Amino acid sequence: MVSPIMRRWCRARRKCQRRRLESKLKGSVLGRTLVGGGYTTAADLMKFAGALMSNKLLKAETLAEAKRPQFTKGDYGFGFQLGRPDEARSYGHGGGAPGMNGILRVYPESGQSVIVLCNLDPPSASRLGDWLHARMPLR
Repeated sequence: MVSPIMRRWCRARRKCQRRRLESKLKGSVLGRTLVGGGYTTAADLMKFAGALMSNKLLKAETLAEAKRPQFTKGDYGFGFQLGRPDEARSYGHGGGAPGMNGILRVYPESGQSVIVLCNLDPPSASRLGDWLHARMPLR
């Protein structure tokens, strides 16, 4: 038998957890964030990466232009974050909101992709993606 005090404590704890979740969702995709978030799965991102690498989604010339550095800093193309020249050549994108975080990195020379999806605040996926990126072969 659960004491009345314990029941009240459990109810208060659930209410607190619900409020915390609601505050996280307020600025997220579920709360109509302004950062253009979306819903996806790792399988969908694999199909997307495969379509990019096989030129089914974009013509080779269009993808080459999108991967060309567009700013003096040199780490952004048109819609893609670009890897540094001294590392394994890669492109992709990442982002997140409170309670969710994800990245996609495509390595065209090896035909591999790294996908990290997390139910954690940023930069959790980016950190794991960076860890994996540092271990990718240069060719």
